[in-house]
Amino acid sequence: NQLSGGLVLKAARRLRNTHELIGCVLSKFILEQQIAGAGIGNAWCMLDDYARWLGKRPETGVADILSLTPVISDDGKRHLEVLVSEAKFVDYAALADSKKRSERQLVDTVKQLHRSTDPNLAILDGALILARLSELLANNLRSQQFLDAEEWKAAIREGNCSIRVRGYSHIFCQSACSAMPLC
Repeated sequence: NQLSGGLVLKAARRLRNTHELIGCVLSKFILEQQIAGAGIGNAWCMLDDYARWLGKRPETGVADILSLTPVISDDGKRHLEVLVSEAKFVDYAALADSKKRSERQLVDTVKQLHRSTDPNLAILDGALILARLSELLANNLRSQQFLDAEEWKAAIREGNCSIRVRGYSHIFCQSACSAMPLC
């Protein structure tokens, strides 16, 4: 529910969405281990809910999870860790195809975010994407330590905050053990 209440509701109605929910929960768990204690807190969201601001329709293949972690270095500089994850929970028969689709979705999303957040690339929608990331951070971060949201928003928008985008593809496969005899 921290990622998307809409996904939880869809999962209650359809098995395909239940598999998507399971994959996202498992992927979020792995990402949390990766960034544990790294910053002030974490803002989480489902990219399907924000696909349009990346210029995509949710059904065209955007990665699943976006995690934003604000970090203040020892020398007082601001840094934003951006993690993107594409998660799949599939049966063994769909594994090969799911790996390919996951990789395509992830690479496309990470490339677009990287192009939009790298000041050296200066693309037209970069300022818009930075503004949207700053809003997502301010609106979704649940931390008692995050008191200066407006300062973070300004730092991200004005380029006074370094940003690193990393992507992960997590494919979780159901076992085909049901056909095997129990030991």
